[in-house]
This record gives sequence, C-alpha cells and structure tokens, in this order.
Amino acid sequence: MSAAPSVADLRRVTTTTITTAGAFLGMSKSAAYRAADAGDLPTIQVSGHRRVPTPLLLGLVGLPYEVGALPTTTGPHITQEVTS
Repeated sequence: MSAAPSVADLRRVTTTTITTAGAFLGMSKSAAYRAADAGDLPTIQVSGHRRVPTPLLLGLVGLPYEVGALPTTTGPHITQEVTS
C-alpha cells in the first residue's frame, strides 16, 4: 500500500490517483480500484486517466475542501462546499 497522504497534502491538489485516494481511505490498491469500478469512489477522466477529485474524496470522510489551505495558515480561506 502507498503511504497515506495527509489532509494538507490532498488540499494542495484538485485530483489524485485511485491508489493515493485508497491509501488515504485505508484501502489496498486493488480495493480502491474495485471501489472506483463500482462507483463507490468517484472518478473523472483526465487525459485518458481516471482520477479522484479531491473535494469529493475529502467529502467522503466529512471534511471540507479548502483551496490551497494549509493547517498552519492564518487568514481567510476560500471553501468549496462538497455536495453529493
């Protein structure tokens, strides 16, 4: 299994790989691909590759997606609501 990314790592990108998304959710690579194939892990096509939108991934675990936010930053943040 890949090393699980932190929430801060995921908030720096707009999409991630199925493998990385699975690692974040505590899944093996094969389990993550099965979840993506079943539609339980949302994916989009980007240049011929399936990617997981980070706002939707964080939404699966009840976290907001704050554009460019880092846990140690102060000041206003732009927050995108994740709707399902």
